[in-house]
Amino acid sequence: MNSVNIIGRITKDIEVKKTNSGKSVCSFSVAVQRDKENADFIPCTAWNATAENIGKYFHKGDRIGITGVLTTRTYESNGEKKFVMDVLINTFDFIETKKSNNQQTPSNYQPQEETGNLPFEV
Repeated sequence: MNSVNIIGRITKDIEVKKTNSGKSVCSFSVAVQRDKENADFIPCTAWNATAENIGKYFHKGDRIGITGVLTTRTYESNGEKKFVMDVLINTFDFIETKKSNNQQTPSNYQPQEETGNLPFEV
């Protein structure tokens, strides 16, 4: 079974991009406290409406709860094979927001289960 559940802080402001086919995507890291002195930085990716909502409501320093699947891929760069692992987000939860004057967390936000969230066929 491939299931990942993490709670951590977003490490930088999120930028939502559009693919050539018009799909929304965002990639960011979540700092997850391992113990009092160490944290792991987990790369995460969201697609479509999930990406848009995360980009709209979350900012650097906010705590987020994520449920997803661990994905891996390899590619070649300058003749060297690279291995990449990240969490493909299925759902997310608001845990804690660092509020400033221009940030708002919706009190009536209802996450929706998204079908076809993956950018590829499984």
